[in-house]
Amino acid sequence: FIAPSSLKNSAGYGVYSTRDIDQGQAILSGPPQTPDGPSLPVINPDATLENDPELQLVSNHWNQVFGHYWWGRGVPDHTSYEAESVMDFQITFGALPNHHCVLSSLDYESPKEDAYDDTLANRYKDPGAGAFSYHKGRIFAATQPVKAGQELFLSYGYCDREEELRQQEYLQWQQQRQQSPRLEVTKMVEPPQLWHPQWATKIPMQVDFDAAEWAVMQQWKKNNSASNGNALLDYDDIDHPRIVKERLTSHARAFLPKTWEELQRIMQQVEEESATILKLQNANVGTSKEQQYEDSISIRIKSDVLQRRLAREYGTTARTPEWIEQNGLCIEHLVPG
Repeated sequence: FIAPSSLKNSAGYGVYSTRDIDQGQAILSGPPQTPDGPSLPVINPDATLENDPELQLVSNHWNQVFGHYWWGRGVPDHTSYEAESVMDFQITFGALPNHHCVLSSLDYESPKEDAYDDTLANRYKDPGAGAFSYHKGRIFAATQPVKAGQELFLSYGYCDREEELRQQEYLQWQQQRQQSPRLEVTKMVEPPQLWHPQWATKIPMQVDFDAAEWAVMQQWKKNNSASNGNALLDYDDIDHPRIVKERLTSHARAFLPKTWEELQRIMQQVEEESATILKLQNANVGTSKEQQYEDSISIRIKSDVLQRRLAREYGTTARTPEWIEQNGLCIEHLVPG
């Protein structure tokens, strides 16, 4: 289903499941390994048209409309050989899920068989040969259990705030060079590895969830033996004021439990969910080295579970399958292509 997104302060739409999905299970209906709609190769998207300003303006408008839906990561081999620079355009399910650094629950792979079929039409002779793609789309699966009513998220890769800051520095450097071309620039600023769109400046990133987890654990250790009920929690005294100010940005503070009762409930849920995940892994602990490895796995799992719990509790609005069916549109039988 597609319905208003569960992300708070979001006016857009998101993709939901009204049924439980197991980890590793295919997302799209149909036989196993059912791919998404065709993959459309975007040839040389970074090419500039410097000699024709009018065409360059048209190109810029095109990029603003479609550029945010191109896939620059994980371009399949059979697509990457189309030209020197190729990106991937997903036109159906792959273009729908919202981005999230922590709640991402989707993974994908390229088709293993018949990924490319150029016998459908002769691209030089047959009419309409350019009206479809020879490339099959991606195959999507769940990376973690998804409960009915939850929104499906996909990481676009915009999870590094340092990259975002590097991009701002690079843009300022470019602007200075354009305004003063004869000015001797002593510092060369490298462009970011992943270009962040404007909306990425308004979303929480991995560092914010790391900081929220740190603050919650500090608060939990501090008050674990206390019973404060509905008393408001003070996060400003969990460490040195300078450290707290640096780490707990407004993005991070949005994911902090407000009361001791909330904190207790969340930590209990984290313990239960982490125990279930560890049990499913069927880890056999024998030697001390295996015990240390098991302990490290347990810590990592609890960290991931806590961050997802905070993100879902304070960053999304809970939906029910009934609400989704009433307010959304079923895309279960959306025909690829």
